[in-house]
Amino acid sequence: MKLRVIYVLTHDSIGVGEDGPTHQPIEHLASYRAMPGILTFRPCDVVETAEAWQIALESEHTPSLLALSRQNLPLLRTSAAENQTAKGAYFIAGADKERRLTILATGSEVSLAVEAMTKLAEQGIKAAVVSMPCWELFDRQSPAYKKAVLGTAPRIAVEAASPFGWEKYVGDNGRILALNDFGASGPADKLYKHFGLTVENLVKTAKELLKKK
Repeated sequence: MKLRVIYVLTHDSIGVGEDGPTHQPIEHLASYRAMPGILTFRPCDVVETAEAWQIALESEHTPSLLALSRQNLPLLRTSAAENQTAKGAYFIAGADKERRLTILATGSEVSLAVEAMTKLAEQGIKAAVVSMPCWELFDRQSPAYKKAVLGTAPRIAVEAASPFGWEKYVGDNGRILALNDFGASGPADKLYKHFGLTVENLVKTAKELLKKK
């Protein structure tokens, strides 16, 4: 109907505590992104959340959905001078020009990606972290912009949800750290470790990917 309806959803991933798979659907983000005519946002911090809210308010003929985390997340953005979320995806941290690897992430996993980037830098591996709060907006950008953001280095995507759809961003030779099973009951940190969504596993995956290059 092209109406400006705004949905604000919480509990966006497996990090919801001891509620188990009934509260941890991994396929919802993919299904929302598959719906035509709706903007799906998964912001990484308070700045991206405010930017997504601004876009939702200004999109007079488009419904929007904000999938927010239950966890407290660190502030990753140091400037809100420009609405970066409006681009759908953007370079948020790391070595942009000399990157050997690009890590793509959304929501709470962006901070995980930034931590992994720091660990890789300590080992002499320069990586770039790209936050992708809204796939739909990124897909509308110019080919030149998308190429500049994604780069030519190998790519890894990390998201605490189904891997469905990430293939078009990581390419045939990329890797995806995601979930092919429903969540389990337990504290968020233990669940992330159980499913391999950790800084250590991301660093390991990155090094394996670079070896195969």
